[in-house]
Amino acid sequence: MKKYALMILALGFVAAGAFALGWTGDNTDENREALWNDPNNWGGTLPTINSNLWITNNAPVNIIIEDGVDAVGQRIMLGNGGGDWVATVESGASLTIKEHGWAGKWWNEQHNGLRVNGGDVNFMGTNPLDGYVFQVNPHGNSSGNFLEINGGYSFFNGSVRSAAWGNSTTLFTMTGGELEVNGDFYGQSGVMTTDISGGHMDVQGSFWIKQWDGDGRTGVANFTGGLTEAYDFQLAPNDANVDAVVDGAYLLGSDTFKVTSGGDCTLDLLSGVIDATIFRYDEAGESSTFTTSLGEGIIYADSFGYDADEYPNYDAELTDDYTDVVGDIVDGDISAGAAGDDVYFAYYPESAEGRSDDFYVLSGKEPAVAQAVSPYDEQKYVSTAMTTVQWSNAPAVSPVGAGGEAVTVDTSSQSANVISYEVYLGTDKMAVATDSGSGSSTYQNNVMGSTELDISSVTLEDNTVYFWRVDSVMSDASVVKGRLNKFVTGTEPAGELAYHWKFDGSTTDEIESVTAAPFGGGAPQFVDGFDGQAYKFEPDFSDPENPLYNFLTVGGTSDDNLFRFGYTVTAWVNKLPGNWSAIFQKQDRVEGEPWKGWVCSLNGSDVPVTAVRDYGEITAETAVNDGEWHFVAWSYDAVKNQIAVYVDGQIENKAQVSDSYADPSESNFFIGAAINDGEPASLFTGKLDDLKIYNNALDVVEVAQVYTEAKPGETICLGPVGPMDFNEDCQVNLEDYAMMAMDWQLCNLIPVEDCE
Repeated sequence: MKKYALMILALGFVAAGAFALGWTGDNTDENREALWNDPNNWGGTLPTINSNLWITNNAPVNIIIEDGVDAVGQRIMLGNGGGDWVATVESGASLTIKEHGWAGKWWNEQHNGLRVNGGDVNFMGTNPLDGYVFQVNPHGNSSGNFLEINGGYSFFNGSVRSAAWGNSTTLFTMTGGELEVNGDFYGQSGVMTTDISGGHMDVQGSFWIKQWDGDGRTGVANFTGGLTEAYDFQLAPNDANVDAVVDGAYLLGSDTFKVTSGGDCTLDLLSGVIDATIFRYDEAGESSTFTTSLGEGIIYADSFGYDADEYPNYDAELTDDYTDVVGDIVDGDISAGAAGDDVYFAYYPESAEGRSDDFYVLSGKEPAVAQAVSPYDEQKYVSTAMTTVQWSNAPAVSPVGAGGEAVTVDTSSQSANVISYEVYLGTDKMAVATDSGSGSSTYQNNVMGSTELDISSVTLEDNTVYFWRVDSVMSDASVVKGRLNKFVTGTEPAGELAYHWKFDGSTTDEIESVTAAPFGGGAPQFVDGFDGQAYKFEPDFSDPENPLYNFLTVGGTSDDNLFRFGYTVTAWVNKLPGNWSAIFQKQDRVEGEPWKGWVCSLNGSDVPVTAVRDYGEITAETAVNDGEWHFVAWSYDAVKNQIAVYVDGQIENKAQVSDSYADPSESNFFIGAAINDGEPASLFTGKLDDLKIYNNALDVVEVAQVYTEAKPGETICLGPVGPMDFNEDCQVNLEDYAMMAMDWQLCNLIPVEDCE
């Protein structure tokens, strides 16, 4: 995908053993610029992928990677006790760093940084430093060190940290381009000033503005444009102070947007969108404020606070819902802006069809939010012949206070109403999320007097993810931005079960009649299985010259990417203790490139693991290595953005993942192995039976049914049925009442007269 991919493979054959290569160029000029591709600047030899790069003199250097230059290194230390060092990547160039890098590591090092104006930047992260692939000011109390993204595509295969020490000050600036972080991105105890005015930033982990209080100084974040995505946003997770402004940007959190946990924190939502599964501010300290003005900012959330039943891993006491938010608006705990308008809160209860079945807007202003109707958000299998998109205006709801009391909101001064709608549609997620009439989306139109738009002039491609958004234009000239919706074109499969390998003397599946062919030598081995026969995987490396890989590959499935919209894999597994092993995979895994697809595995302890590349990975609790048959299920729900893993019919772990569909993989299906950098890996040793692939995410009831149907007479308890289940048999019946009757009027109180 990126031009450095082949270059990395070629450089992989450089003699082993990294060697230090410092800057040796002339240091007589102040603030000089130099070209990376000039050997004279490196002592006569250009760096290789095994070179450690740093500056060895005290004069500032801005080394430029020009168009057509492919720069490489093992580590890049921008500031390592010498002079200021800036690396600038221009359009048409590339920079590939094998392990890690930093900008300004030690005390009093200032003005070191990485500037990306274009091209491709790839930090491969094969050996992170302290768990980070790039750091801005990881030690000391320096100021002015920076990371600046103005264009191109930058990929950090791991976490990025900034301002680790309390007195340090760093800058993160983004004006354009794409930035993908396969990990966390955060400022720590010092002050990271974040200024994002354009571009598309996608953080697969957490985005924290200031993690710790440090010396009490205030972190600063300005989101004035572009699309910024993260698994969760936390302005100040540990009592830190942060001032944040959202003015025209779109912030999209697949899980949580959290304002503060006790520090002095201000979120000023002037305009733009905050969009998250959960919006949380309920641990704000007394000095914290949450303000907005102009009435154009909007917060979309599926819930406010935490639901202890849906998110059992979070604190049980965090059960606030949207009614508390309304009460706090009315009570003044959430203050209005200078113009006197409260922020909009749009609440979408979750349902089987995502957010489409119910919708509320909570505000002291007339509701003006447009809700997607057709296609609804997260809808899949939409016909390419679709000629219209439809939406509705949000219905008003009567606000209810935190205690359930009725609340009266005076809207007499709010006379603005909707006069038209702006509709944006396209495949570019950032363009659709941030477009405001610039024409960068695939299609846009102004609609007056209707909640329907004819898109017959748009050619929809098959099996493609589209995004669309509807803004409400108000009579007072304000614009209420709509929520980013997505739909997927394609034809719905005839049945939920897409493939079924019984392995009863054959490796041909029962649904599509496709054959899983042995790969890497050896004849198929069919042995006694859980139900009939099973396939035995027995790799053999006793002869290094002729290794026997012994796994299965399913040809002709490279384009079968329906699973990126959701899947479930189930299998009966029988194995003994061994190494990390893949049961089923459809993934592209190339060093230095973003991984794509998904893989269902057993880790080094033989505990099931499910991974959707590159959006999330979770591990079960039970090892399946006792030589007995175990039922294992791995699932990905593209509508709820959840992954789950089951053992013997019981769910053992689930988690929210990034709000995106899994990137399509160009790999064929592989059974019993994974393919890493073109080579077989994670070979399974053991027996598999009754392997099923579903084209949707089975829920906990459906997985339990598949298990109990295969084991007649066994039952699965999906959870407690209530306090009256005294014998804990997962049902309340006469036996429980009999147990209660046996203990009726028993009393152990002292004094005994209190029992009367």
